[in-house]
Amino acid sequence: MWIPRLLSRVGIGAATVETHLPETDFHPGETVDVTIEIEGGRADQPIDELYLTLRTRVADENRVVAEFVTAESATVPAGESQPVSAELTLPAWTPITREDSRVWLETGLDVSWGLDPSDEVDLEISPDRYLVSLFAAVAELGFDYEGSEIRGP
Repeated sequence: MWIPRLLSRVGIGAATVETHLPETDFHPGETVDVTIEIEGGRADQPIDELYLTLRTRVADENRVVAEFVTAESATVPAGESQPVSAELTLPAWTPITREDSRVWLETGLDVSWGLDPSDEVDLEISPDRYLVSLFAAVAELGFDYEGSEIRGP
């Protein structure tokens, strides 16, 4: 019985996660319903936490937009499927997706003494009505979108 536990710690026959969203098009500040399917591996695995990280990629650089912990300290039974539902609110500063940017939700299991399984789901972040109005006003003044860059720490 110790062999499956040892193999799961190095990622062989370990638990997996898969993230499901009812849709992938959102606005900054919108609430997202997330279902995470945890599939047990060949042995029971204790997990320290289940987390979601909202990330963005702009100008060849990855940044964390927000982090959410959805569950703490549990055991994933061998061979069993466990759905976990979560609700998170996208921060108002979530970047909109344009041709040179990417926003995604990364799901991860923090497994003690083992490889942490993860999953990614791309999101389309559309401007809300205020940004649409701002972009229209700026375009009326003769300006055009040229690109974006990350500033700050």
